[in-house]
Amino acid sequence: MSSCVDCAVGLFADGSDSKQCQVCGHSRSVNGNNLLAFNRSACTPCPFGRFAEFNSTDVCSVCGSGTFTNSGTGTQKCQSCPAGTYVDTNTFTSCIPCAAGSISPASSTVCEPCRPGTIAQIDLCVPCPPGQFAPDSITCRDCMAGRYANGSGSPACAPAPAGTFTLLPGSSAPVPCDVGSNQVRDAIQYACRVLEGGF
Repeated sequence: MSSCVDCAVGLFADGSDSKQCQVCGHSRSVNGNNLLAFNRSACTPCPFGRFAEFNSTDVCSVCGSGTFTNSGTGTQKCQSCPAGTYVDTNTFTSCIPCAAGSISPASSTVCEPCRPGTIAQIDLCVPCPPGQFAPDSITCRDCMAGRYANGSGSPACAPAPAGTFTLLPGSSAPVPCDVGSNQVRDAIQYACRVLEGGF
């Protein structure tokens, strides 16, 4: 009288054929990651966040760094998170957008903040042009009248030095006052005023 034999690794028997074990195909695992060798009775899809690239596997693998899967029918390979996002490493089932002012390349597990003076654009930190600044790495803003930024990537605007002025917002360089005038500050802007006596 013959006896029952356990199916080998990656094989299962669901009762439809009592004489041979069946191959568990890719994107699936025997018993849904149940490693009990004496109960190889089902071949089920890999759960969220796991994959099986080849046939005949007992265990679906966790998605690798920067990749995810949220397929309910199993998957052969995990997908890469696009630039500007990072993978949820708790579940490996979704990509999370980077916070404002941060960037990431594709297949990332974290986002990196841009330095002040630059703004985040998906996977690049782009310097603000001269005349503008970005303290929060989100938006480039014009320097207000009386201040300037003479280089790209400025985190702040500098005040116009004595004897100079900037009349308009967004200035990249101060303008020298005419001979016989000097810089003064009124309630609205910096400007040059003629000195008393012209000196």
